[in-house]
Amino acid sequence: AVWTPIAPRVARARSPGAAVLARALPASPSSSFSGRLIPAPTTSRRRPASWGQRAPGRLSGPADEPTRRGDELTAGVKGGDDGAGYDPGDETKTKTKKKKAPPPGLLARLSRAAPSNDAAPNDRETIDHRPRPTEPWRWRKDMWEILRKMAGLEKLTRPRPSTAAFGNWGVAEAFRRVSAAAQPADPAAAPAPRVSCRVVVGAKTRLRKDLPVPLARGASDEAIEREWRRLTTLFAADGSALIFHLKNHYALVHALRERTDRDGRRTREMLTARRGQRPNAWIPWEEARSTMLRWSGYAITQATRHAE
Repeated sequence: AVWTPIAPRVARARSPGAAVLARALPASPSSSFSGRLIPAPTTSRRRPASWGQRAPGRLSGPADEPTRRGDELTAGVKGGDDGAGYDPGDETKTKTKKKKAPPPGLLARLSRAAPSNDAAPNDRETIDHRPRPTEPWRWRKDMWEILRKMAGLEKLTRPRPSTAAFGNWGVAEAFRRVSAAAQPADPAAAPAPRVSCRVVVGAKTRLRKDLPVPLARGASDEAIEREWRRLTTLFAADGSALIFHLKNHYALVHALRERTDRDGRRTREMLTARRGQRPNAWIPWEEARSTMLRWSGYAITQATRHAE
């Protein structure tokens, strides 16, 4: 560090405190006062907004005070008062980044959807009144989802439509809407059969906790055999059909077959379609399960008719 002595005489006073300091220090360089050594600044100081103002609580007193005790002046210099109202603490202030909060409209809708305090006594017991932390609004993710849905709708309305933007959820929702539209308007008429759709074969995920046939990587031959037996049970169920979601395509599963070769190797295959809907491709079960394990969207769904 470089040490620079303070001049025994102040050349210019920028504040009343500096004037008092100038009158209190000896006026002659030959005086016995040798000054105090302080570290020389390594970086340029920025001029604070309060330059020329006296710092509150430092060297208080009227400007025309004739004398000042040396220990009080030394304490003032040690406290950071250089006589110009400069506070070194201003340079240590850092800016804190504020997190973006959800828009007010969204919070208002959530508050309207929350249960009111006028609920029944039995219902009031199940309401959780503990404060819940609000998460920041991820507007980029919501904006991307809107643009993706708009692009999917544009692909669907082409002369040669594409259902690339729709997953298994779209197929299940289509079954639900068709089933609801088939119900008669007359309440006295007999209701039409209801049709539902769900995923029955595929990779196990956080939302798929009750899969009839969950698939797993590294399964043994016995586990693969159990998967095949459960698949044949689902295929043989009355009033149901299986739909295979393979690469960029949905196709019905028309048939299942299996055989054991002379060398003891088991062969299990599904009759479906890789393109179009005509049953023209026998896909091995090992290939089908490998496809479904590659991505959770690839799966086999079951459409079931429920008699009312």
